[in-house]
Amino acid sequence: MQLKSFLSENRNIVISVAFLIFNTITILSIFNTEYFDTLDKVVLNLKLLLLLIGICFAPFFITLKYLKSLSISKLFLIFIITRILLFSFFTILFYNVETDTQIWWQSIAENILKGRLFQPYHDLTFDGILLDRWRLQPPLIMWWYTLNYIIYGLNPFTWRLLNLLLELGIIYIMYKIFKELKVDEKYFKIGLAFYIFSVFPIFAIGLYANFVAFPILLGFLGILAYLKSRTNENYIYLSILFFTLNALSSYYGAVWLLGLLLLFLFNKKFSLLIVVIVEIVAIFCLICSPLLINDAIGFLQRLTWILQISPADEVYTSMWLIDNAFLKYVPALFAVTITAAYVYVNRNKEIKLEFFIVIISIFFIFTPLVTPYYLFWIVSIICIMIYSFRDFFTTYTFFTLYFYILILFGAIAILLSNPHTTGWAGILSFMNEAGFTTIIQMLGQTFFQIGLIYLIYSLTKQKKWVYILIIPFIFRYAVFFLIGI
Repeated sequence: MQLKSFLSENRNIVISVAFLIFNTITILSIFNTEYFDTLDKVVLNLKLLLLLIGICFAPFFITLKYLKSLSISKLFLIFIITRILLFSFFTILFYNVETDTQIWWQSIAENILKGRLFQPYHDLTFDGILLDRWRLQPPLIMWWYTLNYIIYGLNPFTWRLLNLLLELGIIYIMYKIFKELKVDEKYFKIGLAFYIFSVFPIFAIGLYANFVAFPILLGFLGILAYLKSRTNENYIYLSILFFTLNALSSYYGAVWLLGLLLLFLFNKKFSLLIVVIVEIVAIFCLICSPLLINDAIGFLQRLTWILQISPADEVYTSMWLIDNAFLKYVPALFAVTITAAYVYVNRNKEIKLEFFIVIISIFFIFTPLVTPYYLFWIVSIICIMIYSFRDFFTTYTFFTLYFYILILFGAIAILLSNPHTTGWAGILSFMNEAGFTTIIQMLGQTFFQIGLIYLIYSLTKQKKWVYILIIPFIFRYAVFFLIGI
């Protein structure tokens, strides 16, 4: 009876610990080759990521068990201790940051400092776009990396530390948004505990030190300012400032700008709409001035190419990356149309956090490229307010399944191929030949999209949005089977 009572009261802890043990033993038994013990630590860290997926659930459920005795300040302290320990672990054991930081982004900063920003663009062919790719990145991110390169040369240690400080800022703004929403404290405590032990921020910020922390911080500042504008209208201009900077550091940030512009339009706030558009254009011109001075038409032409330049065999390519001049913008049209419908239906309601979650989720559903960093955007924002623990955990499980499949099949491909001689290009080629890329796209990314659709349903409690979001998929498959595109 005592054992039965223990299993009943601590079921989630028992299950998560059992999964942790099984996952750890399996990974250490299978992925124990020289590559995973040496080169994987400085390139992809796939072995560690698989271990982290198993590890993260157990401490969360243990924290949840004692949540009543933990204040928000104590959870903040746990966050700081956890991140210090992870930072020390990654540093002492020489786990590298994302290789793009040292290679790709460093080359962008070097090109800018050498004055190559003002060289003529290449033609609009695929090869020409690839040659110009270094200056097709969001402008504010280009300046951000260049600034960091000037100050400390993008040293990995300092770069990782800087991003952890940005994550601390994200946590603080999450708290300020929670205070502005005035919801029950216990929901934020659950969300904060979940964030602390979620694999996605640990992967994106702690391990890879991806630049995504910077635009997310700007986006959260925009959300906070907009929520404050409900009582002080002057905050709306500050909100637009942060959202515009957010969009200029990560193009998907423009989704929140679009949502607000549609909201002003549908509510017939035309004077405010005009002022806000002028503000956006002014900020855009200021941040992008070197690119506009060099070749304004060429720069604007290439803004729409940024999501079309990945090769067809890229593991992040989704079913919505369409290689057809006429149809390639259809997914964006779906996203804009559904977003406009959602904003119109909710135009007279008080705008809360759900508004920002839903509209960015819609765009992620139809994105031509699916990367794990998108999950950090979603998980971070929904952790501010746990609307329903069951729905939240179900959504998170779908996201984790996508991430697990992506990492697992990448690791299996390395295990079965010869990465020492073929390199990453050879691994990708093997994944295509073995059907791994197809599995990631058709199974893993499907979990990602289902998770987003389920999240939207959980927030709206309206099945019509599920049907509306599924119809484009039926259309997409119909086009594929009829004309093979």
